[in-house]
Formats: sequence, structure tokens, C-alpha cells
Amino acid sequence: MTTILKSLLEKFKAKSFKFIFRVKVIRNYCNHYYSLFYLIMQIAA
Repeated sequence: MTTILKSLLEKFKAKSFKFIFRVKVIRNYCNHYYSLFYLIMQIAA
């Protein structure tokens, strides 16, 4: 019983870690493009 729970917990940890990592990557990506867009607007203005 405990081994099943442990394996489930490990799977959940892996999934949540992947999800957090993905969110961080997406956030960095958005910030990068936002700053790039802002720079272009500054040049165009």
C-alpha cells in the first residue's frame, strides 16, 4: 500500500515540477517578447 502511495506521490511531484517549469518558461518567453515589442514601439514612435 505504501509503495503505491509513494509512486503516486513521485508521479505527482514530477508532473507538478514539469508544470511549474513550463509556466516559468512561458512567463520568461512572454516577458522577452513584451520587452522586444516595447523596444520596437519606442523606435517606431
